[in-house]
This record gives sequence, structure tokens and C-alpha cells, in this order.
Amino acid sequence: MKKALIVLLILAVAGGLFAVDISGKVSTGINFALTDEDIPVSATEPVKAELNFTGGGDDWGAKIGTSATRLDGSGLSVGDAFGWVNFGDIFTLSAGTGRGGWGTAGPWEGSVDEALGVKLEVKPIAGLNFGIRLGFPNDGVKANKLANFFQETGIGVTYGADAFSIAAGVNLYSEETTGVAADPDDPTVVPKEGGLDASFYAGFQYTGLSFVTISVDGGMDNAMKKGADESTAYLGEKFSGDVSGLGWEVWSKQKFTDPLSVTAGAKLTYGFDLTDAAHLGLEAGADLTIMDEFNFDDVYAKVNLDYKFNGNVSTGFEFKLTDTMEKGKDADIAAYLKWTIGFSF
Repeated sequence: MKKALIVLLILAVAGGLFAVDISGKVSTGINFALTDEDIPVSATEPVKAELNFTGGGDDWGAKIGTSATRLDGSGLSVGDAFGWVNFGDIFTLSAGTGRGGWGTAGPWEGSVDEALGVKLEVKPIAGLNFGIRLGFPNDGVKANKLANFFQETGIGVTYGADAFSIAAGVNLYSEETTGVAADPDDPTVVPKEGGLDASFYAGFQYTGLSFVTISVDGGMDNAMKKGADESTAYLGEKFSGDVSGLGWEVWSKQKFTDPLSVTAGAKLTYGFDLTDAAHLGLEAGADLTIMDEFNFDDVYAKVNLDYKFNGNVSTGFEFKLTDTMEKGKDADIAAYLKWTIGFSF
């Protein structure tokens, strides 16, 4: 099965080489953090490089994305790497990494999990997309078992009309994902028996009002109670909009545990062009816990100034203030100044 995935991906990549678009970016910079002693502490931003290949025709194609980071100990990684082929206007078959999707627009952002595997999308009418994703567990000695491949299944659907859209899906998990094996080097690890488990989600979004977009989603994790103690149901609401260029967002999440867990947040954004080359962006936000105890988890404000020298070279400055306001403790305000420069093609 794994060989079949690789063959399909190679065939798509080979066909895509007939019409390839190549893009990439290299960036670096420096960070300054102002400590409690008012001593600037600097740390070089890592050198980051991205390279993307996209190719194909009207009914087939491939995409490979790579990235590399230095100065922080990490190396080369591969992001999206998949091939796809259309069968008429109804079916799309793809194979490779990142084969998930069918996501909600609410604060939980539920979706079919991404995994190395194959994905079949069916689009019988305008606005309707449904299908199935088969994939391997991310790691583990049993990740190659054929049974695990079919148990690591995602099924999803989305439908969008003029003023609303809906999404729903189910994720199945094999024993490799749900079980916990004993660790001879760590006696604190408690083994748990695995088995087929599932999570499901659903959500909708309404855009029929000019001043606000309403998004709601929810679902349940660990529905079959395999490898964990209890199932967890959740629900979330998000309201967002734009008034004369001022973007705003308010959201809330509820987890129906014992005790009930409720978190919320808000964000304001505003940006405008100073010149054809310079852009100023402003953002402020807060995240807080409402229940079980009320607490401000994070409050922040930041200013971004971005400047494009030409179509390829750009630089940017970001100044950010953050404040963790834990209950019963003094405010802990931190300031950051970051400068970056990048080249893209």
C-alpha cells in the first residue's frame, strides 16, 4: 500500500515537470527583548529558507514544498508533497502528505486530520465536496500494519451556498494512535490498551449579514473511550467582521468536562498603506479563561511596519507588548522588537 502511494506521487511529480512553477523565500533578522532590568537582550532570528515546486496540467499536477532553518539546531523539512489527478469534473484523487481537509470555520477549526495517505474528493454539484482519506499513523512500530492504514480513516463533507456553509467529518484512530505502550526507561508511563476510536466534528458559518460573520462548530473527541478515561464534547462560537478597515473578532470555546471549561478571546486589527512600498499594521488582543476560574491568560498589542524595496526584497519591523495577568500575581509586561529582511522569488 505504501509503495502504491509512492508510485502515484512519483507519477504525478514526473508529469508535473512539464510545466513547473518555482517559488521561494530566504529571510533572517534579529530580536530584542526588554527584560525586567531594562537590559536589552538580543537573539538572532534563524535563517529560514523555503522552496516550492508546483507543476501539472488541467487535470493533474504535483506540489512539493521544502523549508530549512539554521542557527536553532533544526535542518531541512518537507512540507506539502503530493500529486493529484482529476477524473472529469467530479472526482479528484491525490496521494502524499497533508491529506486532510473539510474544515470548519469556527474557533475549534475541526477538520479531517492530515496524514500521509490517499484522499478521494467527490464534487457532484456546485458547492458540495465530500470524500474519504486513508492514511498511516504518524509513528510507531505498528504504523505499517495494513489494518492500521484502514483504521486511520477520515471522512468529511463541506457545502457552501451564497450566505452559509457547513462542514462535518469523522476521524477514526487505530490502536497505534489510541494505545500507550510501556516505557522501560520511564516507569511513570502508564500503559493503556488501544483500539479503534473516533472523533467527530461539525460546524456552520453564516455570511448573510453585512456587519458580522457568524461561525459555530463543535464535536466530540475520544468517542469510544479507547486509550483515555472519558470522552470530551466541545462547542465554540466566533463573531467577526470589518468596519471601515478595522477588523474585529470575538470567540468563545466550551469544553464539557467536570468542571466546565470556558475560554474566550478578542482581537482587533487595522492596516493601511503609508506609501506604495510601506505598510503599517496594528493589532491588539486578549485571551482569557472564564471558567473554572477567571483569568487573563494573555494580553498583547503590536505594531508592524513592512517595506518593499522591489518585487523581491522586503524588510519589516515589529514592536510587541505582552502581559500575562495571572490571578493573584503582579502584571508581567514584556516588550519585544524584531527586525527581519527577506528575499523572495
